[in-house]
Amino acid sequence: MSQILFSILLASMFVSDIPSGLSPEEKGQAIALEGEKQFDGYEDSKFEQDLIVTNRRGQKISRHMRGWIKPVPDDGDKVIFIMDSPADVKGTQVLTISHKVGFDDQWVYIPDKRRVKRLSSQNKGSKFMGSEYSFEDATREEPEKFKS
Repeated sequence: MSQILFSILLASMFVSDIPSGLSPEEKGQAIALEGEKQFDGYEDSKFEQDLIVTNRRGQKISRHMRGWIKPVPDDGDKVIFIMDSPADVKGTQVLTISHKVGFDDQWVYIPDKRRVKRLSSQNKGSKFMGSEYSFEDATREEPEKFKS
């Protein structure tokens, strides 16, 4: 959800071609579609990042992850995260296949159990690796899903 809000804010800074006679819903959809254009033309990409989680006592835990993003023409993206550290989450993998229309597909590989778990739509709001992020935040929302 935070990604879509960021995209809308970014798009609203650059949008001047949106007609003024639109309803609020149509204007919101136009801004979201304009923001989506910011992602047009990118190809496969890789990333590496640290997620720092601070617990209630102020202790910080750094979780290192890497991943790849592959756009799917005329659909969403395929994204995989692989956790490298700390040891308790090392090897955990999250695969997300997002779609412009319909539900996204998301799986988690849990190395301790040597098991792949499919996340249902109801579970995507659960916490991601002990952080304030949810599994849903690991996907890029497609504007086509937000039509009224």
